[in-house]
Amino acid sequence: MNGLITKWFLGDKENNIPPYRLLHANNNFIEHVKNGKRDISKMGKVMEKVKHFGITVDAWPSNGRWDGNKVATLYSKVWPLLDPYMVTQGKHGAKSTAKSRREQIEQLENIGG
Repeated sequence: MNGLITKWFLGDKENNIPPYRLLHANNNFIEHVKNGKRDISKMGKVMEKVKHFGITVDAWPSNGRWDGNKVATLYSKVWPLLDPYMVTQGKHGAKSTAKSRREQIEQLENIGG
């Protein structure tokens, strides 16, 4: 999750990857990537929830400008709120983090905000 949040706001300059938040399903940059349109859409849905929690815990900058420190603060404050949605309970009560990303996204979509 930390990687997604970092790449969403800052991208990866070393590998010439722009911030994911600048990409959209109709962007030519992702056309050549298999399932790129679907994946960027899913990332956007998850980041809507990150924003919801970020505002809730006062970790969302009012000026909308991001740097490494702000991203790290956002992650550290939001992760404890997101973590429960990243765990599933098995048939016999055992908890697992091996839940599919699809299930995780569906759970996040059901969060208010």
